[in-house]
Amino acid sequence: MLRNILSALLLLCLLAAAGSPRAAAPDLPPQAYMATKDRTFYYFSPEILARNQKERKTIRVGWFDLSGIFQQRHGTIVGYAADLLQAVSAYTGWQYEWVHTTLAELPDKLERGEVDMACGISYMPEREAVFDYTSLPAGYECITLHIAENSPIRYMDFRDFDHMRVGIVEGAYGGKVIEEFTRQYGFTFRTHPFTAKQAMREALQRGEIDAYIDGSLHGAGTKIAAIIAMEPFFFVTARNSELMPPLNEALNQLHLYSPWLLAGLFDSYMHGIQVVSFSQTRAEEEWLAGKPRLRVAYSAQQTMMNDRMPGSNFLIRFMEEISRRSGIAFDYVPAPSYPEALALLKEGKADVVSNIFAGMNKYAEHPLLVSRPFYDMPVLLIGEEKAVPGRGIRVGVTHELLSFGRAYAAAYPGDTITYYDSMQQCVDAFQRQIIDAYIPGYTNAGALPDDLPHASMLTTRARYPMSLGFRYDISPYAISVLNRSIMTMSSADVDALLLARTSPSPGIILLDMLRKYSLELIIGGILLFAAIILRVLHVNRRHMRELEEVAYRDPLTGGNNRARFIHDAHRLLRNRQAPYYLLLVNVRRLKLINRTRGHRGGDLLIKLCYRTLRRQLRGNELIAHATAGKFLLLWQCQDVAELRQRIDAFFDSAISLRQKLGTTVLFSCGVTSTMPYDGNMANCLLRAETAESSVADDSYRSSYALYDARLEAVLLKQNELEDRMTGALRNGEFQVYMQPQHNLADNSLHGAEALIRWIPPNGKPIYPDEFIPLFERNGFIRELDLFVLRTVCAWLRQRMDAGLPVSAVSINQSKALFFSTDYVKVFLSILAAYNVPTSLIVVEITESMAWLDEELFKSSLAELKACGVRLALDDFGKGYASLAALQSFELDIIKLDKAFLDNAASGEAAADVIIGSVISMGKRLHLFMLCEGVETAEQRDYLTRVGCDCGQGYFFARPMPLAEYSHYVDSHGVSAS
Repeated sequence: MLRNILSALLLLCLLAAAGSPRAAAPDLPPQAYMATKDRTFYYFSPEILARNQKERKTIRVGWFDLSGIFQQRHGTIVGYAADLLQAVSAYTGWQYEWVHTTLAELPDKLERGEVDMACGISYMPEREAVFDYTSLPAGYECITLHIAENSPIRYMDFRDFDHMRVGIVEGAYGGKVIEEFTRQYGFTFRTHPFTAKQAMREALQRGEIDAYIDGSLHGAGTKIAAIIAMEPFFFVTARNSELMPPLNEALNQLHLYSPWLLAGLFDSYMHGIQVVSFSQTRAEEEWLAGKPRLRVAYSAQQTMMNDRMPGSNFLIRFMEEISRRSGIAFDYVPAPSYPEALALLKEGKADVVSNIFAGMNKYAEHPLLVSRPFYDMPVLLIGEEKAVPGRGIRVGVTHELLSFGRAYAAAYPGDTITYYDSMQQCVDAFQRQIIDAYIPGYTNAGALPDDLPHASMLTTRARYPMSLGFRYDISPYAISVLNRSIMTMSSADVDALLLARTSPSPGIILLDMLRKYSLELIIGGILLFAAIILRVLHVNRRHMRELEEVAYRDPLTGGNNRARFIHDAHRLLRNRQAPYYLLLVNVRRLKLINRTRGHRGGDLLIKLCYRTLRRQLRGNELIAHATAGKFLLLWQCQDVAELRQRIDAFFDSAISLRQKLGTTVLFSCGVTSTMPYDGNMANCLLRAETAESSVADDSYRSSYALYDARLEAVLLKQNELEDRMTGALRNGEFQVYMQPQHNLADNSLHGAEALIRWIPPNGKPIYPDEFIPLFERNGFIRELDLFVLRTVCAWLRQRMDAGLPVSAVSINQSKALFFSTDYVKVFLSILAAYNVPTSLIVVEITESMAWLDEELFKSSLAELKACGVRLALDDFGKGYASLAALQSFELDIIKLDKAFLDNAASGEAAADVIIGSVISMGKRLHLFMLCEGVETAEQRDYLTRVGCDCGQGYFFARPMPLAEYSHYVDSHGVSAS
């Protein structure tokens, strides 16, 4: 009976709420917040909640690449919407199946029932005929304009923006916002549509567009040129879906009872937690060119601004970092106290105060401007256990901690705040029970006093979001530049500054104690004072040990982290002249292992590697887990021979790791000598990184490289090539060459292999072995592969249209392209665009590609085969798993590596038997056998004798430009095979 009455009262309250006027967002029509025509109320009774959790209904959620909202990480969908849906599940009991889609495909998938809902959809009137929107927003996105890190485009400079090439995801709401933005400010964008954000990012890196529009401040390798608007986004379902009422009510409950959850998700995924970079406005650049200096006021009593006082110097480090990022120099103006530091701003004797509570204006006698908060510090209390913050308790705080007091009062307006001149007065008032608790101040001041045994540390929900305070008439350029500089600092950057605080030396502590306890020394004598000193030193050392544990301990392995390694290595090398070597060991394929075995599998691998490496340490040697799959080692070896022996022993241990994990574990390792040590560990690390980056990542075995000065030259050359590669492709410096392939039986032309050549304007070619490995590492090889495919298709189409004979063409496909999710789709779309039959294209693959992800590799091969594309296994015999590859993959052609011919030429009977057996085996498997590297008539005759079908090499023809190859085909004809 009582439950029925309560339910009826709840319904009446909801109906009353529905009848009251509802304010719509100013930039959206009301229907954006009331998408359903007849609103349905959905009450989550305890019975319904229990039923929902028991049923665990599966909901198919359509996701697409939206910054912060959805993203795929190691095979798992994460982001704002993914976390919010988990919160919704607390009410609905839903579990989720993630269905990849695009914005353009979403309406059809919803209508066909392939997807039940989606998130991240902005309101547009025309979409109401397709979707039902939730009545409340799911969140907000920040419409921003991203440019390349090295772009000269200035912040909010419409002259720079005019006629800019701007990428935007097809159908995204940001397109409409941009139209209004450009119309209002009188300039134009040349928009370029993309189906996915990743393609848009890559186009920016290649220089094909000047900027792109996104709904998040986060952008790897970019900086922000404009923040344009804050727009709501929603969950959507198909029209009249039964999911909408419970989804609406779950969102309503979250907005009512968990607004902090929505705010936290916004901060985590959409706004400013990760590293952000900004360009400057033209006026800001001119202002900064004058090398401005600002006067920073601070209290001389403030430990966080004083290197000589026990505790932290966090604010000094923060101001130094902001100065470095902004280009603004600071002059520091000490004041006797914090209120007097604020007064310096009013008097015009200072421009900035180092820290202030943003709500201080309500209490200040003169107006102040505040920056964006840079550190959200918790406000703690020391008081009696029975004192409960917010229950009308009496709280003491010093004038020095005025901002802390204001922050606490903002969180607990019902408590009484009393201000004192000193911390000792606060403590005395607490002991006399005039106050129930007091605010000790900064985090490092939070230790419990020894003379207050009945006191406890009380946590509160009060936070002090530290900001910079500005005098009211300060230059607006100073505020804008400093605000955006603060936004470029991630929470990790701030944490690093906090952990880098200087530990006071015992001497400084002793002097401080002499000043503080001089009376005790006189009265109590030497022994009492010594006891006080030892106690303070003990507490301080314990406190610093705790900080060092956080700063220097790697949480995954439990061992030292990179910072501790550098510290210890510097100390060790500075004091010893023994021959030490620095090693950077990298676990290859860690991302693939994380994807296939989950992060637990990847974490287990890192732990096992760490233990294996640690067991090999000797006395006075170091190890650290640096980051992800990288380890740092400092080994003491008498010479390079001993070093090589120890590295080989470690590589051999990978066999046991494979047995434990059930997967191949390989390493790349860069090594550099540290002798003679010049005191700069950064240089040693750079040399080790240079050596490690030179190790090929496509081999079948673990490899290492010793640093050599020649590597620096190679690295500089590679940097030069990377700087030139995009422009070279755009300017036609890359050319497709063809190397003919001839049938050995009658010397007729069988086909050709398409090769890439880089010929700069000076006519001096850059050889493939200089740029192909580099482009495979940086991903630009994808663009070259597609360029070759398009060029070959255009050549084939041109000859077919002219009625001229054509030959089949083999093209190489890199793993960077082959393992992209839409590879086969893109490949076939290019053939279709030129109307080229699939039978004219042979795709060359290598067995090492299967080693990366065999299941995905097989799937892509099957798709190509189903469409009539022939497959050739390149470099057969170069690796170690060739026979397994013949069994695993549906191949058409085997390309024997040149090594077979070299071995046969040696005259050894074993080599002759092996090559003959391989060709015979290929024939029995109905495979076409082609041998590369044929350079002499004797080699051709030998291959013919053992039954090889086709040859390719200088004996027949060298690689030639397309125009020359056209004449070659005309003069030789093409065989029917």
